[in-house]
Amino acid sequence: MTFLCVHLGMAKLPLAVLLLSSIAFPSDDKTDRATLRGVNAVCVVVDTAEPAGKGGIRKEQLQTEIEGKLLIAGIPADKNATACLYLNVRAIQAIGRPTVGRKDKPIPLYAVDFRLEFVQTVALTRDPAAKTFAPTWSVANMGTVPAEDLWRTAREMTDSLIDKFVAAYRSVNPQ
Repeated sequence: MTFLCVHLGMAKLPLAVLLLSSIAFPSDDKTDRATLRGVNAVCVVVDTAEPAGKGGIRKEQLQTEIEGKLLIAGIPADKNATACLYLNVRAIQAIGRPTVGRKDKPIPLYAVDFRLEFVQTVALTRDPAAKTFAPTWSVANMGTVPAEDLWRTAREMTDSLIDKFVAAYRSVNPQ
């Protein structure tokens, strides 16, 4: 657990920022990394439920940045690929009650959940003819962010998750 102080107006508020890895399957272990072996290209899909307005999360720009990082890493991004890298970002604004009896008011603080999954076609072992799309590798992170840092944090967190994907991909697809 990392602690940091966030400035909200005149007040300095200590916040615990939880950087949690997902405990749900799939994950970034050796078995899940093996599902990346032999992948030649990936499509990139970014899904956000972002706050609108200044400082919000820019879906199209995140997608462009992800594709650029993949290109630099030598992993082709192809919108027609059947295996996709899927980034899901959810930001929820905190609600505060300044005094008893007053109405709840949004405060300039967000809880943000980032999840990066690699989704590809899989076949059932009991019926290989039955195929579907499923995530086979994933990483996630979560944090509490002041409103003015939402976009910067989204970019930094996305970069960190993409770096983990590139490392996982390279571990089973050496150059």
